[in-house]
Amino acid sequence: MAVLATLFVSGGCGNSSSGGGEILATVAGEPITMDEFNKYLAIKPTARVIVQGQMVELPVADTLAFQAMQDMVSRMAVFQMAKDEGVSPTEKDVEDEIAFQKKLNPTFLTGYQRRGLTMGQIREEVKFSLVQERLITKGITVTPEEVDDWLAKNPEAGVMPESAELSWILASTPERKAQVDTALKNGEKFSAVAVKLSQAPNAAIVNGRYLPDRGPIPIPKMTCRAWKPVIVK
Repeated sequence: MAVLATLFVSGGCGNSSSGGGEILATVAGEPITMDEFNKYLAIKPTARVIVQGQMVELPVADTLAFQAMQDMVSRMAVFQMAKDEGVSPTEKDVEDEIAFQKKLNPTFLTGYQRRGLTMGQIREEVKFSLVQERLITKGITVTPEEVDDWLAKNPEAGVMPESAELSWILASTPERKAQVDTALKNGEKFSAVAVKLSQAPNAAIVNGRYLPDRGPIPIPKMTCRAWKPVIVK
């Protein structure tokens, strides 16, 4: 049975219902309020995760709300430690670090944005990384000579291997494989076909990418073998 659900993205003045709270969604005319959503989120017993490119649902060790509270308490303690130690980064430090990371990896921000983080949240994540680094390295001095000596002994350490992102399309039946073949022969982009026709559970979410959580895969680590279409039954 198909159920029609309507989602609302609410601003400061959202819809409300007699049950109290802004309306997050309606299902067959029945509202789901933000109050109901938050209460359920606090006790949700499972979470969907990506395992080897496939989406699976697994039980959580603690409730998601309790895990979130632990994370927030831990982060706050780290920020307070940095303040006590006098190593808290400034806003300029954070912006400089973002600029530096973008030089190292032009897709640095993209990884965060794919997770739905705003620029404010990204800055907070970068600030947290800086705080951790400064707490760990406080009082440690490394001279340029020591760096040169280490690089001379480890020449491959500073070399980034060529890497690539892979895309894939899962076709579970001969009929679906024929649809995919036709779409590709007609000149449609591979990623667009993956989103539209791939039967991988998370294909539309990750734009057809293979193991997206791993990021670009180093080419030397890719297995060299002949690939052929496979029908999964």
